[in-house]
Formats: sequence, C-alpha cells, structure tokens
Amino acid sequence: MVATSPAALNDPTTNEPPVQRKAWVVLGMLFLLMVINWADKAILGLTAAQIIPEFGLTTSQFGFLGSAFYFLYGITCLAIGWIMTKVSGRAILIVLAILWSVTQLPVLLVASFGSLLFSRIGLGAAEGPFNPVANNVAYSWFPNEKRGLPQGILSAGASVAKIAVAPLLTLIIVAYGWRWGFITLIAIGVVWTIAWLFVGQEGPHATMTSAAAVPEEQVTGTTAEEVERDVPLRKVLFCRTNVATVIAMFPHGALLAIVLTFLPTYFISAFGMSETAAGSLLGLPSISSLIVLVGAGWLSDRLLRKGKPSRVARVYVGAASLVIGGIILACLPLATSPTAAIVTLVLGYGIATAIYPIGPPLIAEVSPRKHRAKTQAILYAFIACAGIIGPWLTGIIAETGATPAEGFGRAFQVFGIAVIVAGVVFALLANPARDREKLGTEAT
Repeated sequence: MVATSPAALNDPTTNEPPVQRKAWVVLGMLFLLMVINWADKAILGLTAAQIIPEFGLTTSQFGFLGSAFYFLYGITCLAIGWIMTKVSGRAILIVLAILWSVTQLPVLLVASFGSLLFSRIGLGAAEGPFNPVANNVAYSWFPNEKRGLPQGILSAGASVAKIAVAPLLTLIIVAYGWRWGFITLIAIGVVWTIAWLFVGQEGPHATMTSAAAVPEEQVTGTTAEEVERDVPLRKVLFCRTNVATVIAMFPHGALLAIVLTFLPTYFISAFGMSETAAGSLLGLPSISSLIVLVGAGWLSDRLLRKGKPSRVARVYVGAASLVIGGIILACLPLATSPTAAIVTLVLGYGIATAIYPIGPPLIAEVSPRKHRAKTQAILYAFIACAGIIGPWLTGIIAETGATPAEGFGRAFQVFGIAVIVAGVVFALLANPARDREKLGTEAT
C-alpha cells in the first residue's frame, strides 16, 4: 500500500486521491449553488415585462425593487462573519439554501407590490452571506497559490446562470406566466439542499474545526492556532490591500445588479426586442465574462506558481481588466447601432469581471486564518452596498434620456467611468506582500 504524503493531501490539485476528488466535488456543488444564487437574482429582471404592467410600475419604481434586494444583504453578510467562527460552512449553506426557497413564497401567495418588495428584501437577506461562506468552504480545500482557478470557476456560476438558466426560465415564464419562474427556482433549491447533505464537507484549510471538516493536523501536523500570530481585526480590515480591493469590486458590483435588473428592459425598450429574445440575451455579457473569469483565475495562479509576486499576478491583472473594461463601457453612448451597443456592453462588462477571481483570494491572502471569515464577510458587506445604489441610480438616469437607448447608455457610461477610477486606485494602493509584512502574517 502506498501512503499519501501530507504535502499531497494538503494540495488537492495533485493526482493524490481521495482529497483531490473531494475538493473538486465540493467545488462543483458550490458552483451549482452559485448558479442558483444568480438565477434567484435574475428572476426579477426576467419577469419584468409581465410584472411592470401587471403592477403598474414606473422604471424608477422597478429599479427600487431591484435595489431592495440589497437592503439587508450587507447586514446579514456582516453577521455571518462571526457565525462562521462557531458554525461550519456546510451547515450554514444548508440553512441559506432553504431560506432562498422560503423567502420566494410570499409573492406566490399574494401577488402585489408589497409582497414582491417583502420577498426581494427577504431573499437578499438570505443570499447576503453566500459569497463569503462559499469562498471560505472552497478555500478550505485549496492553498493560497491555487485559489485563483477555483475562485474563477465558482464565480463563473453567475455567468452560467445568465447564459444557460435565464433562457430556460424565460421560456417557462413566457409559456406559463411569471409565477412559474419563481416556482421552478424554489424546487431547484430544495433538490440542491438534499444533495449537499450527502456530499458537503470542509477541507484541511478550514477557518474552524468541525466534525464535517478534514482535520488540518491530519494533513499538516499542526493547527492554525499553533502557528498564527494574534493580529487585531481592525488592522486587517483597514490594511491598504483590503481597502483597495473593496474599491476595485464596488463599481462592478453595481453593474452586476444593473444588468440583472435592467438588461432585459433595456433590450426591449431601446431595441424593440421581444420578451423571449430579451430574456435569452441576458446571458450575452456573461459569455465574455465566463471566459474572463476562468482565464483570469488560471493566469493569476500560473503567475504565482512561476514565482511572480502577488501584486503582479493578482493586483496588476485585475487593475488592467478594470481599466480596459471601464473604457469600453464608457464608450457605449457612442455606439451608432443596436449591434454596436450590445457588443460594447458585452466586451466592457465581461473584461472587467476579471476582478472576481482575483479580489476574494487577495483578501484571503493578507488576512490571518482566524480572521479570514470575518474579513471576507465585512468587506463583502461594503461591496453589497453597490447593489443598492446601482439599480436605483440607473432608473433615475435612464428616465433623463430623450430615448431609452440614450438614458440607459448614459447610465452605463457613468458606471464605466467609475470602473476605470477603481482600477487605477487598485493598482496604486494594493500591495499584499507589504501588508502581510506589516501584519506579520503568512499567506494561508
């Protein structure tokens, strides 16, 4: 019998079973939950063509509904940072998935603006903790220098939801009505929860020890507490790299909420598309982002393995994508045809998504393991505020245009400029090696 070395067990991307297989199975389940998460977010935009006239809503009122999703999103995201130090990520994800289904029931029972508003606020509260929890469960299976690709795959779940799931939901909505879109998502969430009960587990790099985790001492001989220095949480949160990462992710977080809330409406009102065509095209920006998400994660990991500093492998790659994507988006009002406008939106939005497989691993890199969960949760809570601002501000700007195409084009231009500024700030401020030295921590 050949023994599995501790080093091999500690690296799930080697050819050593069984940790390698388990790592990718868990990542696959997290990816599927990410798809469900983003389908839940997208359902409001997909049902807009039916809900807006049925409820008698204006563009700004519908934008308010889109923003309402994020009212409690950041608050629950903050709370989960402390809960994760006491409760396993596996258990938290079970509770979250159940809540996602439950919070969508009110709008099915009472079809009104109030019930829809209540449902979206409740769903946002339940989905707020997902990203930091999912990231920490994924990171528990992969070491620092090999987290870019897993993060890229996990983030790509958002793109798959818009490319593959959104068109299917649109067909259901057009054929059977908007209520069946919500019913479909509720059923899918229940199925995932049952499957997770059997395969969910945390790995050797977990931020806490639980019965559902692979013990770290089993694969490394030591525990995090034996090697980690005590660093105040405040110093970790306000180190320049973490602050710069929040700034970098903030404007694109607003764009994500805008696309989910308004893209089908933009296509219908500005270009005269049918409801079915507009819903199917919701996935267009995600085609480019899917390639960028996986590619940027792979590239950053490759550069790290070649010995490049994290500031090059992560910061400069992310900053460049933000600046290039932002410039393209800012040119949207210059597009002279619907085709040119769609291509501009797809490229600009997609290229800038490279920040997602780079930002979260960067936060984890500079944060001591005992604070990793709290740091991710707190910083994600700030980023979530972008979801409140984005749809609301877009609705206001869109109504100032002489035509829908002009109004929405102006809104995308504003946020494109914000993305450019964020990329420049990210490149100038973020320096993970410097901050790890100041904090006296190692990349974990």
